[in-house]
Amino acid sequence: MTRRTRKIIFFSIMALFVAGLTVSIVLLVNHITRNPLEGTWISANDSGSYVFHEDGSVKIYYPGNKLPVLETPYKGSIDGTYAYDKSEKELSITIKIYSKEITSHYTYNVENNTLTLTDTENNKSKTYNYLVVDD
Repeated sequence: MTRRTRKIIFFSIMALFVAGLTVSIVLLVNHITRNPLEGTWISANDSGSYVFHEDGSVKIYYPGNKLPVLETPYKGSIDGTYAYDKSEKELSITIKIYSKEITSHYTYNVENNTLTLTDTENNKSKTYNYLVVDD
């Protein structure tokens, strides 16, 4: 094997190593900065669902259960906004219904495609399953 051949092999291996390292860094940054709530979450007991969007908007579907705070049965969807703190695992959801603005506060946990929301006011938890959508 000539010196030139060894040089070509060495630089080829180094280029592959650098490319692999770059891809690993990009994937790690994407994982760290990714919104863990984004997507569709269906209630484990059929009590509604959430669709969290990247822009901070949320659509909540109620199948006839009571609305928070108002304690009024409602069937349909409500648009709202949300904000979350990834490090503290805290979530605030604000909806406007019947010209009343309501903000609910939760702690959240996402594990194995399951979202657990715990209402910070009454400490009640609900679980939701991530809906995987095929493209």
